[in-house]
Amino acid sequence: MQDSVTRGGIRTSNQVVIRVSSHKRSVINYSLIVLSLEKIVQHVIVSMSLLYDTGGIRSTVAVDYRALMMSGAVLAVLFVIALWALVQKKRWGLYLTVILAASDIIGEFIAQGTVLVAINVSIIVAITLLLLCYLELQNLRKNENGKAKSKDYPVRKALDLLTARKFLRTKRL
Repeated sequence: MQDSVTRGGIRTSNQVVIRVSSHKRSVINYSLIVLSLEKIVQHVIVSMSLLYDTGGIRSTVAVDYRALMMSGAVLAVLFVIALWALVQKKRWGLYLTVILAASDIIGEFIAQGTVLVAINVSIIVAITLLLLCYLELQNLRKNENGKAKSKDYPVRKALDLLTARKFLRTKRL
């Protein structure tokens, strides 16, 4: 066995570099994990309910129940993968969670068959997941770059350019 040396948060051992995580889990991170678990349970239960027509659920959906059942099962599996990535603190887990939450919201519109959907727990949890992923990604960017700069965020950069152009136009007049 060879000794490993830790320098500045990086553990090195014979040309192998491993980042030692000093990032503790935040409330946002725990919330993402809990809400992802909720989405897994929800999609499994709804898919099983559609399979066995529990409570006549098939009559309440606007499209073929088999398509919804299969898409719900696929989303459940993908949420399991996203949950694993969130627990492992993988950044791509946040992006996958964003995609799945957005897909879930779109799926609610499709399942209800109208643009004026009834707001239910599924939509509220999906929107909350989107907001928490955004906040967690902002925290990760701040931690990586030290202090947040406007050039790190495209929206802020665009706003800075717009205000600078406006300022330059007023100075010329």
